[in-house]
Amino acid sequence: MLRLAFSTLRARRSLFAGSLAAVTLALMLLTSAGILLESALRGHGEPNRFHGASLVVAGNADVGLDGKEHRPGFGDVEAPLVPRPPVPARLVETVRGVEGVRSAVPDLAFYAQAVGSDGSPVTPEQGTRSFGHSWASARVTPYALRAGRAPARDDEVVVDAATARRGDLRVGRPVTVLTGAEGRDTYRLSGIAAGPRGGLTKDQSALFFAPDTAARLAPDGDRVHAIALTTAAGADPEAVASRVRAALGTGPSVTVLTDTGETEVSSSDVLFIDTLVFVVSMGSLAVFVALFVMAGGFAFAILQRYQEIALLRVVGATPRQIKRMLGWETLLVAIVGGVIAIPAGAALAGPLADALVSLGIAPEELKVEVGPWPLAGAAVAGLVITRLAVWSAARRAARVRPAEAL
Repeated sequence: MLRLAFSTLRARRSLFAGSLAAVTLALMLLTSAGILLESALRGHGEPNRFHGASLVVAGNADVGLDGKEHRPGFGDVEAPLVPRPPVPARLVETVRGVEGVRSAVPDLAFYAQAVGSDGSPVTPEQGTRSFGHSWASARVTPYALRAGRAPARDDEVVVDAATARRGDLRVGRPVTVLTGAEGRDTYRLSGIAAGPRGGLTKDQSALFFAPDTAARLAPDGDRVHAIALTTAAGADPEAVASRVRAALGTGPSVTVLTDTGETEVSSSDVLFIDTLVFVVSMGSLAVFVALFVMAGGFAFAILQRYQEIALLRVVGATPRQIKRMLGWETLLVAIVGGVIAIPAGAALAGPLADALVSLGIAPEELKVEVGPWPLAGAAVAGLVITRLAVWSAARRAARVRPAEAL
């Protein structure tokens, strides 16, 4: 049957051209989508604001209005984009006494936005988020001064380098700052700070005040945004995290994060999720379109071969042998399509990723990595698609009667 299937494909190339084109294009898109999916799952965004911390004590984003924890179930949307609620400030002293904790730094995060030299509020490269913090928490990133000095007086402020550049702000000059507590007020720019890498402030501006000023501007006096912990030298972060959880006691409202990147949502986190949604949709659409096109193509090809199949029945071919012959034909189509499509899809993944980045669908941090799993998955998908596409047509072909050869 394999030899007969090969001879049929060679003699009737035009009948199978449409099915071959459909499976080739589908597998090409499926290969690219699989590579981008794996790259997005392995991707990492810009460094987070708690990059210098070992652990972070933060509010639990899964806690509902009833005070109970509600983890997403099957079919629910995961909630990595929900801002975390603040935690009680009294917990700072509690975690400081835990064995293995070297320092515990409370972090305040409140609305504060600098006004540029042109009179308009300074916004980050992506989005509109702008937060004020205490200079005491700058070291958990760590932010380091690039010019000037730390804020020491109530009327002094430090801004990140990107904000200073976009707003044309200079050290020693007055700068207007918008806050929720005081509205519009004038400060003196005492310094300019920068994080460990430039991408940190891509989606949020950071303004640092003296500790007493930040405490006055923060809306919740008895609550903090998060508590950044650094562990002692040689201490196991996981073991320290377990002791911190035990010290905090039971309750769903506070969580201890060993992955500090989960504390805050960045624009890259949002775009990575957008990328996942896009490539899954693209791959699914390619599969369904190929399935229906190939099903129609195989059905038409078998319709044109009714007399040929009937002659095979006359010479003794059984319905099972007819199905097996058609199965081998579709397998050969899938193999030829996969040989062409999988390398082409792997080559297409890079330009497709660049296009998604330029359209704002994928983050700039998306790095295309070609691994074996997307390639193997595309090959298996090609076999499954062709088998499903020919299933109905093969059943009809197996019911052809020998008398129809006349």
